[in-house]
Amino acid sequence: MMKVPGQQFKRKDRPAKMDKNVSDADMAYWKDNIRYTGSPEHKRAPWNGIKAGARANAAICPVDLPTDFPQKMLEAAIAAGNVSELRDDEWPRYVWYLDGEGHRYTARLTRKGGKKAEYKGWPEENLQAIPSGAKQCTL
Repeated sequence: MMKVPGQQFKRKDRPAKMDKNVSDADMAYWKDNIRYTGSPEHKRAPWNGIKAGARANAAICPVDLPTDFPQKMLEAAIAAGNVSELRDDEWPRYVWYLDGEGHRYTARLTRKGGKKAEYKGWPEENLQAIPSGAKQCTL
């Protein structure tokens, strides 16, 4: 199938499944050893030292997000146990944040090394991308 220029395609693959058997020790370890680094492909304006370079079909992060907020969301999502059963070594490939105000984000592992891991994230427009059973997060 030929791609029409400018046409945006939404991912149609199945969402990752949530791991329902994560130990408290794993969650504490991940929470203490992860870092949100962000990605230019989800930015239309510079943010916290990240140059803008949004992909045409990427969800765009809000420009007014406080610089510490994505890290806090990532930690809160892990504390809630909203991690995928997919792993890259010991790290969950996906982490999901949702709150009572309707905010939904997906974070994906981008780099791992030693005992640390880095994630990027984006606002989740596709409700089906958040697995059933994901818990509301508290900051």
